[in-house]
Amino acid sequence: MNITSKVKRATAPTVAFVCVGVGGLLLVPRNDSNDERLPTLVASSDIADGTDAVRVRSRVEVRMLPPEARADGALSSTDEIPDGVLAYSHESGQQILTSSFAADRIAALGDDFVAVSIRVDSPRWVGPLVTTGRIVDVYEVDVDDVRLITTDAVIVDAPDPENLGAKDDSVVVLGVRKDALNAVVLAASNNAIWLVGS
Repeated sequence: MNITSKVKRATAPTVAFVCVGVGGLLLVPRNDSNDERLPTLVASSDIADGTDAVRVRSRVEVRMLPPEARADGALSSTDEIPDGVLAYSHESGQQILTSSFAADRIAALGDDFVAVSIRVDSPRWVGPLVTTGRIVDVYEVDVDDVRLITTDAVIVDAPDPENLGAKDDSVVVLGVRKDALNAVVLAASNNAIWLVGS
């Protein structure tokens, strides 16, 4: 028997062995669903800006995401949620980041905003809050003129409108731009403030 016939004879079993080995490896179950995946905190429902950290913790869940799908600063667990409030609204499924939080609702608005408390009767602020939400434009209204003081002010705190009568005065806390603060205070002291849905 020469070498050529020995090679021919050994080729068939070798090929069969390799095919069986490769096929066997392909049939071995692989659990790569969590390979290279990282725990990532996401909103389990829509969460409004200004929501405190305690409530945020009850409205999030951990999902396993591949590193490339994970945003910079994403939190991994509810233990990592800092004290404070949500700085901006999150939609269901949106990742929760370290930058998602601010110390309080005014800080969440940004460095250009300050808080101011004004006394204003219900008809001048309840309608915009109920119909359009917390973002409002602030006007000064007197017998001679209507003047826009500032846009995109935020009603940070106010009484529940359902408990107010049509003529009740309320103390409303507004987040307003710093450059509009003096005008807002002056208009409020003259009882000339009106809030309009933005």
